[in-house]
This record gives sequence, structure tokens and C-alpha cells, in this order.
Amino acid sequence: MKNTSIIIVLLILFNLTSCKQTHEPLSDKYFRLLNNYQSDSLQPLLTDDFKVTLTYTTYFYNRADFFYTYLRVMKGNNETTRILKTINNKEPRQFLVEDRSDYLKYLGVRNPTTWVITIRTIGNKIDEVIVDTTETSNKYFKDVKEKSDQFTAWVSKKYPYDIPTGKLYDTANLLLKRLKEYKKEN
Repeated sequence: MKNTSIIIVLLILFNLTSCKQTHEPLSDKYFRLLNNYQSDSLQPLLTDDFKVTLTYTTYFYNRADFFYTYLRVMKGNNETTRILKTINNKEPRQFLVEDRSDYLKYLGVRNPTTWVITIRTIGNKIDEVIVDTTETSNKYFKDVKEKSDQFTAWVSKKYPYDIPTGKLYDTANLLLKRLKEYKKEN
């Protein structure tokens, strides 16, 4: 009887330790699902009034815009966010991240920037993601604008109906197809 009790206690302790070790922080789960464009799995992680705030502009994404626009654009550009460093591991968690995308790669943007991402939670759900700039942002914004303007001029000349009709952004994989073609020619 004594041996059986000891075995049961050891099994309970082992299970508790295993569960604790496999617990993934909410913000880590958010980045993993975001990078895999898993909107169905992201939905239960976010509060009803979830938003993504961009500190460098007045625009923000509410929950609906996040799923309809933000996530869709990320997937279309094959964009991922790589955590370079955890700045603050307590609530709100803060990370230094780098974005990578085919859009930036094919445009030839040579100044990838880093962002400071703050993830605020309420209970066990994410309420807000704040995207803030770093010291590399101005150079990045300038490079992206210059290269995007060149690409837009090229598309307008070669495919004059792609931009005004919205076809370039609404047709699956057309943007990346045009970017690859642009890169080959320039």
C-alpha cells in the first residue's frame, strides 16, 4: 500500500511537471500562429475589442481588419515576424522583432528594420498588439517608399489596369508574380 501511494504521488508530480514545461506563453503562441497565418486558431486568443496599434501612424487595425486585411496581406507577401530578443518578459510582454517578406525581398529593400512589439493581455486573451519603431525605421521607410514608387511606376507602365482596378492586390499571387518579374527586369 505504501509503495502504491508513493508511485501515485510520483506520477502526479511527473504529470504536473510535464504540463508546466509544455505551457506556451500566449504571446509566443500568437507569433507562431501569426507566422503560419492560422486565423481560426488566432481568433480564440484575441479579445472582442482586440486591435493592432501602429505608433508611427494614426491608423490601427481592429479585430475584423486584423483578420480580413492584416493577416491576408501577411500571407500574400509571405511575411513572417522573427523574434530577435525579448525585451520584457512580464505583462505587457515586449519583443524586438524583424519582419521578413517576399515583398521586401523582391523590391530589393536593403534596410530591413526592427520593430518593438508590445503584447497586452487581459486575462488569458490578447487585447492589443502595439508596433513601435526603432532607430532603423526612418531609413527603412525611405527605402520602402523609394522602391515601392519605382515598382508602382513599372507596373503602371507594363500593366496599366492592374493598379486602378485593384487587380494587383485582389488577385491571388499576382502581386508576387509581378514583383518577381520586376526583379528579373531590374
